[in-house]
Amino acid sequence: MPPFEVGGRWALRGLVVMHELAHHLSGALDHGADFRTTFLRLLEDVGSAVIAQLLQVAYAAEGLAQVDHSLDDGTLARIAKLLRQAEGTRNEHERDAFLTKAQALATRHSIALAVARAHTARQERREQPGSEHYRIGERGKRGLARYVRLLVNIAHANDLRCTINSDSTGVTMYGFPADIAVTKALYESLLVQMVTDCERYLRSGTRDETAAWDRRKRRYVAKPVATITARLAFYEAFAARIGERLQAAREAALSAAGVDRDAPAERSGETALALRQKELDVHDFFADALRRNNVRGTWSGDRRSSAADAPSATAEGDRAARRARLGDDGRALGAAG
Repeated sequence: MPPFEVGGRWALRGLVVMHELAHHLSGALDHGADFRTTFLRLLEDVGSAVIAQLLQVAYAAEGLAQVDHSLDDGTLARIAKLLRQAEGTRNEHERDAFLTKAQALATRHSIALAVARAHTARQERREQPGSEHYRIGERGKRGLARYVRLLVNIAHANDLRCTINSDSTGVTMYGFPADIAVTKALYESLLVQMVTDCERYLRSGTRDETAAWDRRKRRYVAKPVATITARLAFYEAFAARIGERLQAAREAALSAAGVDRDAPAERSGETALALRQKELDVHDFFADALRRNNVRGTWSGDRRSSAADAPSATAEGDRAARRARLGDDGRALGAAG
């Protein structure tokens, strides 16, 4: 940069200084993706998040390659807005689109955080994995294992690992704080809908039948399946389908970000390498927690399936999960729990 005395007045503006600093930090002499990613992060770090966002829009308008970067602030607020939009529509296709968008945004948020951690590992202390215990319900309550399965399916789609109380009363999630927050928001919304839709189905009078021996008539007679059996089958199918939908949304988001998990390490892009580092961080943190807490064995709370005992309830639970809305109505959760 020229000194002030020899025509450098134009170069001493803040944006010009940061432009040149971004070249230094990125190691790039041109204005490619590495430079643009570093420049946007630098603008955010000095408090110019709005300028960074406008500049990224300008890059896109000029047809430049997408920068693997997004603003960290407000991501969870945008996810919450999607949940409210999904909850407010009665159109199944719109609800499905909002669910997919919410999971895609959560995945892109994780990607952005992972890239930022990789970019600044030498300049600043990286965010570290943590853990949080989540209470599912009181001991002895029927159906807790299905609640656990719903939470675990959502957690796995958001890069978390879990340990589960043997009585299914609680789940401890291990991973990065932003992923834990997203998982809790999705779970609390979907749990309300699962319970509400199940109660609506049970009140409809549509019930599977089973053959039971009548001692007085000395023959088998058809009797409705027990309410608890139908409820468990409904919950089981709902949790399974939600897990599939979230995993599909996650894979679509990773593909859109250009992540190829089958590519060799030397041909992987920056985003793929950052995600791999994030997975290793969570894996190591989780493994250390298992050793420290002497956790052994596997959870078997929902090993016995109820699907065959109540096929109609299973089908209805699957349909409810396909049209499930996302929401964070705490009052509904309190009533359902």
